[in-house]
Amino acid sequence: MSQLLKSSQLFGFILDRSLALIQRERHCV
Repeated sequence: MSQLLKSSQLFGFILDRSLALIQRERHCV
């Protein structure tokens, strides 16, 4: 259970980071 929670937290973190990168690139263009 805790393993799944940790995995989902990591996924959320990566998703948030990629979204921020995409927004930044769009802002530049």
